Amino acid sequence: MFKYFRNSLMAGFILAASVTVAAAQAGRPAPVDPPAECYCEECGMYVKGDGVKFASEMIMKTGKPAFFCDLGDLFLHYEVSKKRADIAAIYVKDYNTGAWTDGKTAWYLTGSKVKTPMRYGILAFKDKSAAAAFMKKGGGKDILSFDEVLASKVYRR
Repeated sequence: MFKYFRNSLMAGFILAASVTVAAAQAGRPAPVDPPAECYCEECGMYVKGDGVKFASEMIMKTGKPAFFCDLGDLFLHYEVSKKRADIAAIYVKDYNTGAWTDGKTAWYLTGSKVKTPMRYGILAFKDKSAAAAFMKKGGGKDILSFDEVLASKVYRR
């Protein structure tokens, strides 16, 4: 069991390092972890503990990050944002690895039974195949791209 945990942890570190390098090469700011005192930009909920695995962030061109406790809050905030041109990068946590991944290229599983902090049930995956594999075992409704989530408004209740 320790070997599995160690291998999973190592894979997460490698993935996080590759996202950071890719972001730097693309001229985007690298993802940052939420600080100890961190509140969701949309709902004001404290982003901490187990909830950090559902965290997402928008980094503005000024370098200022805005953190979100749930992917539904990220999409709500993005939908009404009048400053989309000022957003330098969006990062989400891959549900399987916990590593930051580009939010615009990630795949989103909607309708999952996983209890996310605000109960939107949206999970992010770096690869569509990983989302499909999770959906087979853990359920869900659709696998959507960033733009498809926005168009579907699945985060609207």
